[in-house]
Amino acid sequence: MHSINEGPIAFFEGIDDADIGKALTHSSFKGATGGKGVDNTRFAFLGDAVINLLEAERLFHEKEELPKGLMTDHRQKLVSDDALSKLLKRILKSDYQIKSVENHASGVKAKATIVEALFGLLFEKKGIEPCRRLWKSMNEDS
Repeated sequence: MHSINEGPIAFFEGIDDADIGKALTHSSFKGATGGKGVDNTRFAFLGDAVINLLEAERLFHEKEELPKGLMTDHRQKLVSDDALSKLLKRILKSDYQIKSVENHASGVKAKATIVEALFGLLFEKKGIEPCRRLWKSMNEDS
């Protein structure tokens, strides 16, 4: 598990390295290898829903004065590809290379997908509470 930063690594302890590798493999890499191997699309699908739930829950409890429309606007900004891609460097060690085709590796969408996949993996293996704690830690000083 050398790819996860020291703080967030505690959330992923006990999760198989192969599953972490799968979460870190962008679908562009699978395409570049002739469609062979695994990618993170299924974990990203699940993680997208988890992150949306976590941010909706946070806004519901912390921003009681906001009406539904404004909560939706805030959530959309905080779970956008741009916002999620900025969280990636807080989760992964800076020297770790995600498995991706070169032109996708640095892209905002690819980075956001990796974050979603990591949350999907964490939810699948450990449930909502570790996801909730990780999401809170990722957004405390941002």
